[in-house]
Amino acid sequence: MLEQLTVVGSVEEAAFVERFHRLKATGCSYIVVVEDKQRRVVVATAALYLEPKFLRSCGTVSRDIRNHVLGVPTLMWFVALT
Repeated sequence: MLEQLTVVGSVEEAAFVERFHRLKATGCSYIVVVEDKQRRVVVATAALYLEPKFLRSCGTVSRDIRNHVLGVPTLMWFVALT
């Protein structure tokens, strides 16, 4: 799916796991993948990055929400996080 948007390149599992844990440790990145378990296919994805700011009274701004198929329920989940 990501290949439709950009060049992915070759990412080995160890590099993927290391990057995933670095993103998770920041507490600023949320990634959701929804799978249809009967058909074993991805039916929705979304990513959210919460960007800490000095502006807006040291507030937080959300960035890069992408939704496919199950967009509204996934977006509502992200709105609840912010």
